[in-house]
Amino acid sequence: MKNLSKNQLSREVLSQTNDEIKAESKAVANETVTAEDILFSLKPLLDEYFVGTISCDKTALTYQTVSGQKFRIAVTKEA
Repeated sequence: MKNLSKNQLSREVLSQTNDEIKAESKAVANETVTAEDILFSLKPLLDEYFVGTISCDKTALTYQTVSGQKFRIAVTKEA
């Protein structure tokens, strides 16, 4: 077992934490996000703020107000 001072222990823990953050950041950077991911993430926000019907498919959200107005939010990947 290592005999570490409080400062040494703090530096070691911080170093390990930074390494974990770097590894997690690399994993997130390599993760592919799809239009569907974005749409399904937005849907709960719209549900919370708007009264009406909100449906979601792979390319767009469709929102219909109680009075019948319809809105469509489409997400496409840019090149």
